Amino acid sequence: MLNDVAGTPGRYVIAVPRKELAEEFASYLRERLDTTFSSPVVKTIHSGQTGFREGVGRRIEEALREQGL
Repeated sequence: MLNDVAGTPGRYVIAVPRKELAEEFASYLRERLDTTFSSPVVKTIHSGQTGFREGVGRRIEEALREQGL
């Protein structure tokens, strides 16, 4: 699935059951996308991140707004 995402332009939301897996997927995609596309955006959002007062839902909404969606 990640190879399909990395090879096909578009916007994707990938949900996974563990924070560690989210970070692993994001790292993999960043590496792959840097060689494929000029300015990819990969955001990892999960409940264990420090420095955020908003909940996960609010941060997802904000990330979508930042991308013009």
